[in-house]
Amino acid sequence: MQKSEALSVDMAPGPDLLRYADPTITHLDPGKVSTPDFFATPQAAPNIDTPRSENNIDFSDSFSADLARIERAFPSEQRLPFFNAILGPSPPRKDSLDAEELELELASVLDNSPQKTGLLIRKRNELWQLALTQHLIPPLIVPLPEILLKVPYYRQLLHFWINVPAENLVPAPYLYKDNPFKKILPQMAMHYPGLLTTILAFAARARDDLEGSVGTHLKIIDQLLGRSCDELLKQLQDESEQTSDGTFATSLLLSCYEVCHSNDFNKHRAHNTGASQIMLARTRKLRLLGDSPVTPNDDARSLSSTSSLSKRNESDIAYFLLRWFMYVDVIGALSSTRDRGKYLRAYRNHDSYTPVETIPHLDTSGRDIDFLLGFDPELLPHFVNISLLIDEVEKYTAMPENDPSCLPLYITTAALELKDKFYRSYEAGEAKRLMMFDEMIEKNGKISHGRSKDLMTKDNILRSTNKLYYDMGLLNLYRRVLLLPRLSMLVQDLITEMTEIFEYYIEPGSPAQICTIFGLFCAGCDNLNDEKKEFYCERFQGLARQENMNAAKSLVIMNRCWDTGEDWITAANRLDIDLVLM
Repeated sequence: MQKSEALSVDMAPGPDLLRYADPTITHLDPGKVSTPDFFATPQAAPNIDTPRSENNIDFSDSFSADLARIERAFPSEQRLPFFNAILGPSPPRKDSLDAEELELELASVLDNSPQKTGLLIRKRNELWQLALTQHLIPPLIVPLPEILLKVPYYRQLLHFWINVPAENLVPAPYLYKDNPFKKILPQMAMHYPGLLTTILAFAARARDDLEGSVGTHLKIIDQLLGRSCDELLKQLQDESEQTSDGTFATSLLLSCYEVCHSNDFNKHRAHNTGASQIMLARTRKLRLLGDSPVTPNDDARSLSSTSSLSKRNESDIAYFLLRWFMYVDVIGALSSTRDRGKYLRAYRNHDSYTPVETIPHLDTSGRDIDFLLGFDPELLPHFVNISLLIDEVEKYTAMPENDPSCLPLYITTAALELKDKFYRSYEAGEAKRLMMFDEMIEKNGKISHGRSKDLMTKDNILRSTNKLYYDMGLLNLYRRVLLLPRLSMLVQDLITEMTEIFEYYIEPGSPAQICTIFGLFCAGCDNLNDEKKEFYCERFQGLARQENMNAAKSLVIMNRCWDTGEDWITAANRLDIDLVLM
């Protein structure tokens, strides 16, 4: 098992990293770490009431309050309609799994060991059914973190995270056998308490949503998030931990939690700002390490974060975190209705538009559609440039003396050049992909027709998400940079194409649809086909029924766009709706 350890940084906290709370601050005491307002302000901290039944609890045990709240939250006979529906009636419950079985289960859940003993093979099905019906994750051979050992409900949540929420964070989970949200992140959480409690909070909220019991366990979730923020604050104030894998992952997961399950997107942006500063500090460190050979005396804890310089694989923690951060930063910049300047901070160092050619340390050579991103990584620099050009247009149109219908020549020239490069990157990827697929079919010519059809179907899912991300970028280039009216045939033809892909290749409520929700939203807002409006309403209503708050907000904005003819940014501002879709 590859363990994540802290990236040792032999430098004082840099001013960029210290500006976690406020990027406008330029003079700071280097001995102190500035923190987000919602960490430092007591009024903004989660309000956790103490149940009356907890009055006599010995709080010297830090998990007594957890156990008391959990006991109050659950009835004596658990009623879980979502799980009953998919699993059927639960068999008689066992108090615990046998110790031998617990150790064997470790190999298949957390340690990711390829070796299975004969006993494990014989008991695998029995263990799987037992884990599903009891929603348990058994402990490690090496003891689990204390919070999991003392609170069985949290072990259930970790098992739930691995089997449900982690699946919905990537577009094609059935193809992504090395899904890092299922493998790397839980392994890291065994070493980083803040990351673990964030995973547990995320899982608890997702489980409540699926069961239709939103808010039932809010106090438990708030307590977990409070622990996460406390741990993150400690890490940010520790020079040796400020840019570690664990600190970076905790910031990213908290950022994503606030996107998925919070009404306060300012918290998401604060965490993203922190992650951005951590990324910049890590990049500086990687440059220094890249200029000098690694010696036996180098801190072994930094190896996971330097390996991405030379080797790209799904077990590389640093490369996973880089791709995850870039996705959140880039798609957040495109989809956010407010405070877009808090994204892509690493690329806002110039007074005028300067196109980005590559993403530092993101090696795309020989890579296909990325299973984590859902699109070809070669498209990332183009998404960054689209967002930077949107900034230029917004600055120009914000001046009353400027005519929005007459954009400066440098913007239109840059936009047309970007469109050409964007198209060539997408087409080159498709040509390479088609060649690879043909070679695979030819090499395995003896495979059955059914197997061949199955390969094509699975390939079509990722090719569809890749095309939708490309079309989403192109639509934003048309509407928000070139300012084409939505009546334009270029716009409507593009929306027709996107609608057909969603209709025929993307299942409603599937991980692929969840991951491409921003493209669905953009196309829906500018759609002029009355017959297809019902389709978009049904898709977003379906997501809203799954307690997707962003889908409900999106539907309100979309309806205003249809009623008024406004673009979605204008409609969101008129409705005073803060939204981020990713």
